[in-house]
Amino acid sequence: MSRTAFATHFAAVLGVSPIGYLFRWRMALARQALATPDEPIAAMARRLGYGSASAFSTAFSRSCGDAPANYRRTMLLKEAGPVGIAASAAPPGIEERGTGTPPG
Repeated sequence: MSRTAFATHFAAVLGVSPIGYLFRWRMALARQALATPDEPIAAMARRLGYGSASAFSTAFSRSCGDAPANYRRTMLLKEAGPVGIAASAAPPGIEERGTGTPPG
């Protein structure tokens, strides 16, 4: 099968070109990886097939509307919840779940 025939068939079946599909797949993997602080962005860019962190950052910004570092910061802050409030602490005067009594 020729490259053109493959691309035409691929687009007819999936509704997107092969390169468009690859781009969306890479961005989905990037968003998933950016939700954790473990992997440096430059290493992630290489793993996802980009020649440089700059090329990855440009592609990610175009796709998601934000730079990878900002996206990661936002995701980590959302996961952490409000600053200075323990996730398990009930507000004063509110019963803790399951105990039937006020905290304290």
